[in-house]
Amino acid sequence: MTAALQFRYHLFCRGGLIPVMLVCLTAFSVSGCASLISENSYDVSIESSPINSDFRIEDNAGNTVATGTTPETIHLDAYRGFFRRARYSVVFDKSGYAVTTKQMNANLSAGYFGNVFLSIFGIPGALLIDPLTGAMFALPRSISASLPAKPISAVPDDANP
Repeated sequence: MTAALQFRYHLFCRGGLIPVMLVCLTAFSVSGCASLISENSYDVSIESSPINSDFRIEDNAGNTVATGTTPETIHLDAYRGFFRRARYSVVFDKSGYAVTTKQMNANLSAGYFGNVFLSIFGIPGALLIDPLTGAMFALPRSISASLPAKPISAVPDDANP
């Protein structure tokens, strides 16, 4: 066997290019793009004006998942299950100010669209891996609210008979 044939044999068959290509092909076919580069839970900064407002975060079932005082950072899940994004209501409250509610919804992660670039190898990632891990969704990094001051009544409550 000539040196050129031996080189080709080692390059393609014996620990060379073909095994490397097979490993890469397998890795692409069993992973989702978002699962590789995204998270399934996020730190979300909760802010308000005025500061030191109390807040309560509820999921879409009405369960309280977090409470605190602004400014604060809370760790929240971006998904609720297979192909189900998380949706939260953030209720801000402070004495002398009107209660304010803001909605916070998870949206599709930019990494999820990477499955399109993987062509046929992205199908398992787009339809199975990313939805199972929740990495297909992303939450905003912050949410804030401006609480309007309550109007001051002209007549004190104890002045009415």
